Amino acid sequence: APVNSASSSRSASGVSGVRHPHHSSRRHGHSSRRLSSSLSLFSPKPKETSSLQASFPLRRAHSCFSHYGFGSSRGSQLRSLGAFSISGSFQAHVSSRSRGVVVCPASATTAIPSPDDSIPPPDDAQIGLAPDEEKEAATAVTAFLMEVLGDKRGRAAARRHPAVLRQRATRVRETWRNLVDVLGSEEEAAICLNRATSILQSDPSTVAAAMPTLIEELGEADARRVVRGNPELLKSRANTISSTIPTLIQCYPHLYPGGRSEARKLVVRIPALLMTRDRTIAESGPALERIFGRDVTVRLVQNTPHLLMTRADTIVNAAQAVIEVLGYDNAKKVLLKSPYLLMSSESTIRSGIPQLTEIFGAEAAKELALARPYLLKTNGRNIVAMYQVLNEIFGSEKALEMVKKTPSLLRARPQTVRESAPVLQALLGDDVFAQRMDSTASSLLGIRADTIQDSFKTLSEIYGSSARAMDAVRRQPMTLKARATTMRDTVNTLGILLGQVRAREILIDSPTVLQVRAWKLKRNFKYCSDRFGVESARRLPVFYWKASMVTLKRACDRKEESGVM
Repeated sequence: APVNSASSSRSASGVSGVRHPHHSSRRHGHSSRRLSSSLSLFSPKPKETSSLQASFPLRRAHSCFSHYGFGSSRGSQLRSLGAFSISGSFQAHVSSRSRGVVVCPASATTAIPSPDDSIPPPDDAQIGLAPDEEKEAATAVTAFLMEVLGDKRGRAAARRHPAVLRQRATRVRETWRNLVDVLGSEEEAAICLNRATSILQSDPSTVAAAMPTLIEELGEADARRVVRGNPELLKSRANTISSTIPTLIQCYPHLYPGGRSEARKLVVRIPALLMTRDRTIAESGPALERIFGRDVTVRLVQNTPHLLMTRADTIVNAAQAVIEVLGYDNAKKVLLKSPYLLMSSESTIRSGIPQLTEIFGAEAAKELALARPYLLKTNGRNIVAMYQVLNEIFGSEKALEMVKKTPSLLRARPQTVRESAPVLQALLGDDVFAQRMDSTASSLLGIRADTIQDSFKTLSEIYGSSARAMDAVRRQPMTLKARATTMRDTVNTLGILLGQVRAREILIDSPTVLQVRAWKLKRNFKYCSDRFGVESARRLPVFYWKASMVTLKRACDRKEESGVM
């Protein structure tokens, strides 16, 4: 009888019937094309199959039908396969389907072999490499990575991507050759491989076909620039890449009235769209429109095109959770401010508000969620655990004040706070630690203890002694947020751009300049030197080196208007 393994085992033990589980409606929407491929896979030809041989494939075909949620028509569809010879037991199964019970006569169970006997052993291709071969492959691939990327980077890439080491060396080298061919040089290929070593897990033909498709869709200049920044694109299939822009134009003409040119600009700005299924892109927008209407949907998608890469059911569930927690009108305001909530888990969104209510009260929790929507992306268990840790370290009153001033503390890992608090207290001293933890400096608690210690060690090297570094940290504790590598790059760049004397003055006056990245310093200095000259730019205060580009332009305009250089 065409039953699954669970029902066959029960019928063999004397159980007369098993009720089929009802499947969720989410699975009913699969295409008939996928169903037909499943049938052709599981159904043997009638003339070449005996009843004993057909029992296992039909048991799998039965599971396939059960997966797709077919009802009483299952019997006729299975009969059309012509691969089952025990007609009596089959008819009993079909007739009992309308009552929701599968009857397995005892006479039919003898023709059903046990699962262990009927499942053929997997071949070598399914098992993968043997242990000895796997070790040899790992050694060969590691040697190849060291040859291409250099010893240090090659070993680091091998540690980051252990799955690559399980690939055959011949396949890895073929993928590398295709990567060099499509990018035009080994230097470009090495840059991409260093950023995305997992490319070597892709099929060589996929890598070879991806780049020509990208050039066809985006043009050669944009395609090469996009691939350099996002090498993972070369793992995408050509048909996925080529379907993205037509899907955007066809499904969202009101969002991209410029047609192909406007959609192409969006894809160049957000290349991850090229790795997204066209079905996901096509369904996400209409799902939002059914809930919030056309105007809100247009604003959401224009502000956050990443929503088009999110599955429709994820968006709908997250939107319903936010509406349930905050109400419809407040939900629209919050989602327009923080659209990324629509990519979050509905259970996470629902779990945070009860815990915030327990800490702050119902009204205050709702106001806090409206003002800090990112708290809705924090799991309720983490909020409770984090608040308990703050209570243990600072006491209930101080913990409540800290959370009110810096709600983002509730997103930190409790174990990280336990480890970093003693380190900060030792560096800042008891008095400074107690005072600064009431302000935004409390966000330092979310930084790992070893990162804080590395930053202080680097500060001691920069200022010449631990005493001077301690003085700088106590004046501006947020200096510890900068990583050691960032500090070193910033000091070197300041010395080159402003000279050693001026750089030392700025470091003494404002240690937080060490948080500024080197590329930002170079960009701001170039802009100011073009407008005021090199010597005048070097005399500018530290504010100009920390400012964003928009703020910098406004400050320079005001300086020119005032006439003071």
